[in-house]
Amino acid sequence: MPKTKKKFIDRKKAVTFNLVHRSQRDPLAADETAPQRVLVPVSANIPQKKEKDPDLTPEQRREEQIKYGIYFDDDYNYLQHLKDSREVTLVVQPKPIHKRKEKSAATTEDGTIPVTEALNLPSSVFASEVEEDVGLLNKAAPQGLCLDLDPEVVAALDDDFDFDDPENELEDNFIDLAMGE
Repeated sequence: MPKTKKKFIDRKKAVTFNLVHRSQRDPLAADETAPQRVLVPVSANIPQKKEKDPDLTPEQRREEQIKYGIYFDDDYNYLQHLKDSREVTLVVQPKPIHKRKEKSAATTEDGTIPVTEALNLPSSVFASEVEEDVGLLNKAAPQGLCLDLDPEVVAALDDDFDFDDPENELEDNFIDLAMGE
């Protein structure tokens, strides 16, 4: 039996990932064969928590919402729910019972752990390098007039309704007339 046991995981070269949903701006989000969850490397440093600016005027908040593809026309602040998918949430783990002597992992100047080239994972498990300007949900949302509608319906929608025209008035018993009584 060998005196030193070879470790299964080399902590100096190990990389930790978070499994997150694929971004709506990722071109592979619409691909059924591509996985809908991707691996994002966890950075060693914990980024400073972004302070949400509550002093935004409604116009500034509206511009910010449009920037993120939020087009609802109400006074609710949808920006409070946005979170960076690459942001690390600090979870404090209990201290281990056994004390180990560990050397710190190799990190870069900005505190991130570099993903080594020896990592043999397919590119489909990572997010795409290119992101689209408009998200998948906003592309699917209908904008403007649908030209595939019946021409009579389009003409009726385009015409202004004349409320003063006596032909446009309903009879007092229009429900009875509609039911055929």
